[in-house]
Amino acid sequence: MEHLKALTAQQLAIAACGALIVAGVLLSHDNRLGYALFALAALCGIGAFAKAKGR
Repeated sequence: MEHLKALTAQQLAIAACGALIVAGVLLSHDNRLGYALFALAALCGIGAFAKAKGR
C-alpha cells in the first residue's frame, strides 16, 4: 500500500485516462470487464483530484 501513497497527482491522472480508453474499447465490444475499468478510472481520477487539492 505504500506504493499507492507515493503516486503523484499526474501519475494518477495518466492512469485514469488510460483506464478510460481501455474501458471504452472493452465496453464497445460488449465486454462487462469494462465496467470494472471504468470504476478504476473514476477512483484514479478522484485520487488525482484529492492529491492536487492537497498541495
